Order: sequence, then C-alpha cells, then structure tokens
Amino acid sequence: MELEEHYSKKGVKFIFVYVGQVRPDQNAKKDLEKFKFKSPYVVDKNQRIIQALRAKTTGDVFILNPELQTVYRGPVDDQFHLLKSAIKAKNHYVKNTLEKVLSDEKVIPKELPAPGCIISKPLKKKSILRI
Repeated sequence: MELEEHYSKKGVKFIFVYVGQVRPDQNAKKDLEKFKFKSPYVVDKNQRIIQALRAKTTGDVFILNPELQTVYRGPVDDQFHLLKSAIKAKNHYVKNTLEKVLSDEKVIPKELPAPGCIISKPLKKKSILRI
C-alpha cells in the first residue's frame, strides 16, 4: 500500500493481476479492500497476461518502463522467503527500481525468484466421451 500510495503520486500506474484459477474475482476484491489498494485489478482467468509476462509465482511483481519493457521481475523486497521470513527487509527491490526508472537512470533488467504459489497452466476442459 505504501508503494502504491507514494509512487502513484509520481505518475506510476499499478495494476494488480490475479490468476483466475488461484484467486477468484470475489477473493481478489476482498484482498484489495483488506490491504487498501486503490489501483485497478484484473482476474486473468485464461492466464494471457501472466503468460505474456512469464510469471512463475503468485508473488511475482513486474515493473515495465515507459516503452513497456520489463525491467524487473521478482519480489517487492527480501523480507519473505519460501522457508523463512525476516523481521524487516534489507533490500527494497521494487522501490529501488522505480526510483531509477523515474530518474531516467539506466536500469539493468533484473530477475529474482519471488516467494508464492507456483502458477500452473490453466486446466483444460475435457470433453466427455459417451459410448
């Protein structure tokens, strides 16, 4: 919420993408209200967005530059890990990348593993064979 509030004032646009089969629409809306996020969200039921971005986990965050090139993919920071978490984050990956993008500094694309559920491919509907 702090990132969204701070960087929205600087012209950064946020969009929250929920994997449709993992987080149905009503759960997405509840999450946004609970955490007081104000930006729009989309439920990506067919996984077109996450496939285009090559998202791997539900914790992946993407930062795109004004040319819509991915300059960062990974977690918000290093506070949470798969098997443990820290009291405070030491590295603020999203904040640091946004500062560079807004300052027109060159950003070397960075990709880090993000904790979260692994995103599996959408379930395909099977046709029923009747004999």
